Amino acid sequence: MVYILTMLSATMFNRSIEEAHSYAVLALKQGGNAIDATMGNGNDTLFLAQLAEHVYAFDIQADALQKTQALLDKHHINNVDLILDSHVHMIKYIKKPIQLIVFNLGYLPNSDTTIKTQADTTSAAIKEALKILDSGGYLVLTLYIGHDEGVIEAEAVEMILKTLHPKQFTVKKTKILNRNKAPFNIIVYKHTTKE
Repeated sequence: MVYILTMLSATMFNRSIEEAHSYAVLALKQGGNAIDATMGNGNDTLFLAQLAEHVYAFDIQADALQKTQALLDKHHINNVDLILDSHVHMIKYIKKPIQLIVFNLGYLPNSDTTIKTQADTTSAAIKEALKILDSGGYLVLTLYIGHDEGVIEAEAVEMILKTLHPKQFTVKKTKILNRNKAPFNIIVYKHTTKE
């Protein structure tokens, strides 16, 4: 665990994914369960599986599921449910309390870039995610604004998250200001009833 944190701290100032992973380490420091809402090539799924008791990973592309399964098999990981379905439907698959939900938005790298996350489905999925996230849990989103749909999606996401009640949620945005169109993260913490 210390090695993971040290490795992340060296590069997370410049990379959104490493920063997102640092919140995953924080959210799952006592164990718990996670959702990878955008499976992609499986790198986030693998990372989460090494921290969590169980991971649910979603994607609409069979290619993503196959690549992720191959990656998990290579590392002998078996605490993951790979689900070929939209993250909009995540609530119907979840059987355990969830401490962390990760959205790495955009499109599957080295694949058909016309297939990408969309503002309407991402917005619907975030609303579902906030319902099933446990108190004391984190929702971590990495957004890419280097393409037009990504800008629209980011605006829609921010519109939803700005309306969350501050006594129930804390919402933080981290963005590199001197790099035009750099990816950025939004982290949502769901307060416990004691806070």
